[in-house]
Amino acid sequence: MSELSKKTKSAAVLMLAAAAMTLVLVIFSFDRGTLAMMHYVCPIAWAFVGMSLCLGSDRKQVDLWVGAAFVAWYVLSRMLMREPFLNYSFSMFSNLCCAYLLAFPFAHSMADGGKKMGLQTVAIIFVIGYGLLAWIGVLSVFTDSLITLPYLGTKVEMQELRLCAGNHPNISACVFMVALLLGVWLLVHKRCRWLAVPVVLLCVGAYAGIALADSRTIMLQVCCFAAGLVFLAMLRLPRRAMWQKTIIGLIAGALCLVLVFFSFSWVKDGITCLVNQLTAHAETVENQVVANRSLLDDLATMTGRTPIYQKLLHLVWERPRILLTGMLNSDIVQVIRETSGAEHAHNSFLQTLLNMGLPGLLMAVFFAARAVWVSLKLIFNQKAAFADQILAVILLVFLVGTISEPYLFSEYLTAANMPFFLIFGYVLETQRTLRA
Repeated sequence: MSELSKKTKSAAVLMLAAAAMTLVLVIFSFDRGTLAMMHYVCPIAWAFVGMSLCLGSDRKQVDLWVGAAFVAWYVLSRMLMREPFLNYSFSMFSNLCCAYLLAFPFAHSMADGGKKMGLQTVAIIFVIGYGLLAWIGVLSVFTDSLITLPYLGTKVEMQELRLCAGNHPNISACVFMVALLLGVWLLVHKRCRWLAVPVVLLCVGAYAGIALADSRTIMLQVCCFAAGLVFLAMLRLPRRAMWQKTIIGLIAGALCLVLVFFSFSWVKDGITCLVNQLTAHAETVENQVVANRSLLDDLATMTGRTPIYQKLLHLVWERPRILLTGMLNSDIVQVIRETSGAEHAHNSFLQTLLNMGLPGLLMAVFFAARAVWVSLKLIFNQKAAFADQILAVILLVFLVGTISEPYLFSEYLTAANMPFFLIFGYVLETQRTLRA
């Protein structure tokens, strides 16, 4: 490896780390994070694109060209909508640049499929940042107080469904899930004793934060992740045919899913009891822990989401131009509030349709189908390392959330969008390496 290539890789890792730290700052301090994203993420992404073109290693990769087309179509669709200077859309443009132009091609451009230095760096930053935030939220429950972070001024609490940094429960739970999933992968990938203890503690805090946030979508995703880990373990059973391993894995995974589902209630009840003992005032317990919501409540309407889908699809029918260019970001929130009372479509594909029209939706469907295909191939590849198979499971777990939340492809929560496409890039590169 030449000295120039080493410097190039080091610079690329630093760019990725800077983008990840910006995304953590967005959750801790929205104003500062958004300002940093608007001024730094795009130049970082374009610098990486320039480095990738110099290396010339991405020219035959259809996936990466589709990613670049996705970003370009967003800008072109805004121009067709006559939105000057990207106006309200700039933070989302930064989101797309970060996900598709920086994170997605990283593994292939830097030939980082082996050591995975870029993914390790992002995982460490997210686990520390979001794991600490989760523990601060748990501490606010035990102290029955609103905790203000120094300098940032962020107010953190987890009471009465008001979550960390003022975010919606699903958003807070989502970043906790990102920390948990990447933390588990980091433990398996590194197998380092000195790293194990702090990462486990941060993962425990993230798990407790998810339980207290009471987000049914995220709890379902964590259940699927646990079931996926058990399924992977069963595929490694010795002296058994693949069909036997698959059946055993499905049964064991289903049992694990049920166990993890009930564990969230056990965590909340345990914290309630501890808080009750510490305060010695039973009447304060209701103020300490967020309201209990069953994952099975209102299941027929997906907890009230299907009426939103119907109204938004009717909106698209009434305004066929949405199929071509989508809508202005400033109008989307207003229209959704008027038609459904929500602030987003509660579905990643429907949200992408509203944002970028049918061309954007088709590209999002392409990425989703491609991610499912390569993930399944990696999971059932007997030559694949266990840590690499965990990445495939994480990729599928992220896609589970697209059904009821808009956190992938084109929506504002880059903290989920960016790691999804970063992992997607690594899964693609790993699959290519195994095939070769």
